[in-house]
Amino acid sequence: MTFAREGMALVGLLIVGMNTLLISLDVLSSYRRLGRLGRLLRVKSGKVRLWQGKLEGYLPSLRLSQVGYSRGEGKVILQERERTSTLGGTVQLGPEGLGGELSLPGTAPMRLDAPDESLWVWPSEANLKRAFACPEPRTFEDLELRARAARGVEREVVLSLASDESAYVLGRLTAEGNLVPVEVALGRAEKARAVLLVAGADPRKWVRAQRFRLGLSLLGIALVFALLVGVCFVPPAFGAISQAGALGLLLFFLLVQPFGVYLGEASRMPHEAIRSAVWKPSPKASGEPLRVGSAR
Repeated sequence: MTFAREGMALVGLLIVGMNTLLISLDVLSSYRRLGRLGRLLRVKSGKVRLWQGKLEGYLPSLRLSQVGYSRGEGKVILQERERTSTLGGTVQLGPEGLGGELSLPGTAPMRLDAPDESLWVWPSEANLKRAFACPEPRTFEDLELRARAARGVEREVVLSLASDESAYVLGRLTAEGNLVPVEVALGRAEKARAVLLVAGADPRKWVRAQRFRLGLSLLGIALVFALLVGVCFVPPAFGAISQAGALGLLLFFLLVQPFGVYLGEASRMPHEAIRSAVWKPSPKASGEPLRVGSAR
């Protein structure tokens, strides 16, 4: 029984260490996944590349079906139920492109989880905020009243890329002058799938920002864990400083897992992110900004 306390401390340390390792590997997987996408987006020549131009005609859009709930507390929580993407029209290339018009393949409404082909529509942040903002007080009052029902109230949001903004299309140029999906595999064990990415803002900037945040978070997790472990081993064994380190490890264990979940949700690509919104009455009736993640 002499080493019972030391044995329990070692088991606890191993549990925290394994938990930290699993969370770090998950964050690292997201970091590498975005890195593969970033390398594909940085290609500047060839038929498979990121094309930039202006959209014309029938604009690509992301249609979201939401359900609104209210408990009569003066706010409405809108949760996403399903999404559908549509695509069509042409893109007028800018100076970096080939010039002329390239056709975008028109398709019937297609869900983003289609097994063989995916359409990735990435609206700009400004477009997202406009689409999810409450347009006027009368709209809020009407929706809030109907949202008190047990089943809530359905609402549809259409996020169309703006024709007056630059559009970025990741696709393969065919001999006929069309942009068609490219084969993309972002994970080592992930099956390659046909993807056509249409974004209202430069996707390279989004990828860089997300990778920077994930890399910084990964480094922070490792440093905090190493620092707390070092404090635990400050002599004398089980002294005041050592016990403070153990308490810190316990708090770290409780916080690092939800932090890892937050990083996973926040680093979802725009077409994968679960979109929700909370409306509250205000003099300007501008609504709250878009929240990416699950509404709680």
